Amino acid sequence: MLRAGEASAFYRLAQSVLRVSFSLLQGLQVQGLENVPRQGGFILVCNHLSWLDPPVLGCSLRHRQLHFMAKKELFERPYLGPLIRALGAFPVERGQADRKSLRLALELLGRGRIVCLFPEGTRGDGGPMGPWHVGLAMLAHHAQVPILPAAVSGTRTLLEDRKLPQPRRPIRVAFGPAIRTDLTEGHSRARLQEIQERSLAGVQALLRGFSDR
Repeated sequence: MLRAGEASAFYRLAQSVLRVSFSLLQGLQVQGLENVPRQGGFILVCNHLSWLDPPVLGCSLRHRQLHFMAKKELFERPYLGPLIRALGAFPVERGQADRKSLRLALELLGRGRIVCLFPEGTRGDGGPMGPWHVGLAMLAHHAQVPILPAAVSGTRTLLEDRKLPQPRRPIRVAFGPAIRTDLTEGHSRARLQEIQERSLAGVQALLRGFSDR
């Protein structure tokens, strides 16, 4: 069993290969790493643009391993399923309360690991973020871990057909300040909603930072 914060050798190898690949193909800029705790469990939440988002986030955090909560259908595909499972991802049944995946998420967080969620539940089109699935704040509260907002930009353009030569905007990743979820005043519905809204606002602020540059 891996110790808190420790990444497997296979995961570290994949990080290195992906980091070099993204840097060569389009460029990769990462900011806000000082906001990422170097140890201890937390929930990472991010906007979702393409299937490249998980590998981009994974290779952006050199000192930590991410465990992605991914839709169950991905694990049923040959080759892909065993690969992402080996990299620490775990399945979730969308559209219902998947108690098994929630228990696993709590176990990982209790061991000081990072669980990554895309609260929109599906890929967006690059416009305003869609509504977030409920339950994020409750999961963080039960695990007694903070929520860390993150944002990605440029992962859709890498997949689009374009005529060359054309200037390529780099893939950008940003991590914001952690949001505390220790509900010393109880876990009323209003307080949980407040934490969820603060998490969403944290991601939106990072996305605005991309557009301002």
